[in-house]
Amino acid sequence: MGTIFGLAIALAGLIGGGVLISQDSFDLGVLVIIAGGVLGFGVAWIMQYLALGKAVWDWVQLMRRNPDSVRVVSVHPPKGFIIRRDAVVTMDVMHEGATTRKEQGIPIPWLPAFLWRVAGKVPTPIGRLTDKRDLNTKVWGRSGD
Repeated sequence: MGTIFGLAIALAGLIGGGVLISQDSFDLGVLVIIAGGVLGFGVAWIMQYLALGKAVWDWVQLMRRNPDSVRVVSVHPPKGFIIRRDAVVTMDVMHEGATTRKEQGIPIPWLPAFLWRVAGKVPTPIGRLTDKRDLNTKVWGRSGD
């Protein structure tokens, strides 16, 4: 969402600058274009890290509930690098004898998402990095489990 808002600010700066340039205010038009681009990029940059902070806070809240065990079932890589940059972690959380399947999105910042999409196409001994990973790995458990 922050990316779209940042792009909208940059687009408004571009349109406003274009209008000013067409009205013979070249210097002011260029300044508005640059300011809109910088402001839009800054807003999108800050919003992506706020979203990442919220995702981390959600994980902290999950662990504060003191579950009996947490098992990561699978990890889905992000679908894109500008929009839909969330990697989705599917996990089974066991709390007081009941197991709940939970999907937790982790927003990936632009550059790592871009590198994940580009480098992920290269075949490796463990498969492509853009493929879903079925892990079924226990990442949290009380002692004695």
